[in-house]
Amino acid sequence: MPDLPANVNEATDPNSGWTVYTARQGATEIRLVPAAGCNVISIEHHGRQLLKVPESFDKPLSFWCGTPVLYPTPGRTQDGRFTFGGQEFHFRPVGDCGAIHGVVNNAPWEFVGAETDGERSELSCRLDFRPGSEWFDQFPLIHRLELTVSLRPGAVRWTYTVNNSTGTDAIPFGFGLHPWFLYHGARDQAYLTIPADQTMELVDLKPTGELIDVQGTPMDSRSGVCLQGFEVDAAYFGIGPDESVTIDYRDVGVRLALRASAEFNHVVAYTPADSQTCCIENWTCAPNAHNLHARGIQRSANLQVIPPGKSHSGWIELQVEAE
Repeated sequence: MPDLPANVNEATDPNSGWTVYTARQGATEIRLVPAAGCNVISIEHHGRQLLKVPESFDKPLSFWCGTPVLYPTPGRTQDGRFTFGGQEFHFRPVGDCGAIHGVVNNAPWEFVGAETDGERSELSCRLDFRPGSEWFDQFPLIHRLELTVSLRPGAVRWTYTVNNSTGTDAIPFGFGLHPWFLYHGARDQAYLTIPADQTMELVDLKPTGELIDVQGTPMDSRSGVCLQGFEVDAAYFGIGPDESVTIDYRDVGVRLALRASAEFNHVVAYTPADSQTCCIENWTCAPNAHNLHARGIQRSANLQVIPPGKSHSGWIELQVEAE
């Protein structure tokens, strides 16, 4: 086991046997569970918990708490299958949700190590796609997925790398996070801003490929929309690399801002009624992106493809401001 810096601790959960890594910088603390899908299950800032944390580790976490990792197919995949490069891929259903959110959010990632440099700490993990694993059975392309979670005071960054340096096939993928943010204060004082001009037309929560202008519609959240009564499961398109998606909890003086690298031009908003949580999700692609791409709908699908011998990295960052 790699040596840990002084501000990174590890503990074994007695129910699951999983190792939980805790890192702290200033007033910000995170907990990461590599064996449960490399899920950052907790983010605290000045003692305020920002995420829905798991009640226990006696069952798989899947994508119902913390910050699940979505790869290689964020969202729903039509009939759980797609074809790419002449090869057909099949994904297993998840309960009543069908094939959804990829194959890695319950996989046991390998913890690589931790480093600290001044006011930044990094926790690094990886997952190899090799024969003999459940995730390879569904996405049988040899490669490695790497994830580094970096912590600074008031900021958490996820940097992913799809490493195809030893592969012989192109890797078609999408990557996303599914954070479960708790409401703070009254919901009618929580405001969401998504700087996107379009949403994707959805049928059964899968896009048709058509884009809809938000101008003049209830989906327009470019100037901020109150989350009281705003109950959607929607995919926004056209987020720029210099633009932030924000949640303002106005009555308690807390603001969350999400930024991402250039390939993350989709944001999914899931804001169910009568819930203590909302999910604002940065994705590199549309739901069902592989099938949209195969139909020639490439711009809004935004499927990422890494050739053999190459690698690609990107990032998502959460910044927290509190009065």
